[in-house]
Formats: sequence, C-alpha cells, structure tokens
Amino acid sequence: DNVNQMCYEHDHKFCSADPDGTGFVTGRDVVEEDLRQICLWHRTAEEEDPDADNQFETFSVHWWDYIKAFHDNCFNRDATDRKKQFGKECSDAVLDQIKVTDSMKHKINKCVKSEADERLSHELQTTAWGPLALRINGWRYRGVLEAETVLRAICATYVQRVRPKACADILAHFGGSKVDKVYRTEGLSFKTAGLVLVSMIGAIIVILWLYGRYLNRSVRSALREEVMLEVKAAVMQRGDAYQSM
Repeated sequence: DNVNQMCYEHDHKFCSADPDGTGFVTGRDVVEEDLRQICLWHRTAEEEDPDADNQFETFSVHWWDYIKAFHDNCFNRDATDRKKQFGKECSDAVLDQIKVTDSMKHKINKCVKSEADERLSHELQTTAWGPLALRINGWRYRGVLEAETVLRAICATYVQRVRPKACADILAHFGGSKVDKVYRTEGLSFKTAGLVLVSMIGAIIVILWLYGRYLNRSVRSALREEVMLEVKAAVMQRGDAYQSM
C-alpha cells in the first residue's frame, strides 16, 4: 500500500517520495500534480510572435499564473476544505481562478489520461542534476535561484522585439528592466575562447620544442659516451696486443 501511495500507476514506473511524512499528501499526489503542470504547459504554451525568426521560444501566461496561484492556495496543511489542500480539487479550483476555459481544461485532462506515459517518461530521461535545478529553453541554468535573477535569465532568452511585456513590467518592480547582461558571465565569448585556444596551442608548441631540445641533448650525450667507451676499449686491446709481443 505504501508503494502504491508513492507511485502514479501500479507498475511503479513513476514514483515520488512522500513530501510531508505523516501529512495527507502522498508521492502519488506529487506525480499527478507534476503531470498536470506538464500538460498545462504543453496545451497552453504559444509562440510570442509566429512571424519571428526565433520560433523556438514559447510562453504560457496560464502556466505562470497557475504556478503562482497553486503555490498561494494549495499548500495550506491546516485547511479542511479540499479545494485549499494539495491535490486535484485545489488544482481544478486554481484553473477556474485563472480563467482557463472548459475546452482547455478538457484538453489538459485528456493529456493527463492519454499522454501520461509519454510525458513522464520524458521527464525520467531528462532528470535534474541537483535537488533544485532549472532549465531555460533546454539550457542548464547555473545562477542563483532567486526570483529576480531567474526572471532576468528567462527574459534574456528572448530577442528584444518579441520579449513578453511581462518581463519589463515585473522587472520594473525590481528597479530596472535590463536583461541583456544575464548569461554573459556564464561562459566565454568567441574572442576570449579564441585567445584561450591560441594560448593553449602556443603552450603546447613551446613544450614540444623544449622536449625536442631535451631529447637532442640526451641523444648527443649518449652517443658521446658510447664513442668514448669504444675508443677506450680499442686502446686497451692495442695495449694488450703490444704487451703480448
């Protein structure tokens, strides 16, 4: 029974640890909620500008509104109303709160029922690299997990002309809307990478040159010693021959 409470299906393929010990939330509840959020994203995410060149970036207002509202309304351990407790009832109430249409809710529920194995299997194959991890458009985020920093990183993935208005509106709350410098400290520029590569090649050449000189001296020294030994042996042979006469 404990295993069934931790897993989404009876085959125990998709499971999660119990998040609150003796509390009412089970690992199965966590997996189901993860699946609902995944389906919500895939059914509501849209391209900001279908005519733009960077059609990879998508944005879902409903997903962000849901995450905030679910966190605000569904984590009350003392609540007696199921609509205020972690689970499907609270999830449905949040969908109503953020004005998700009935047709969209039908699509989300259909995704949960018919695409669970596909969606959750994908999550298993792309596991996180730490307890708290974030990917932005497929790239690992390696900055500080703070609201302002993460928001700037997300907004920086959009080119200026298709950047959501929410980026400027929310960043204004933090005292500015500049996002261009996010990520530039995360890696090397092309120029810097080129200089590093040239420096490494130069260092390798110098090391090989010094090693070549060392080998040359070693060979000369070995040959010199070998010649001296041959000469000494020849002199000793002649001396012995002279004495025998």
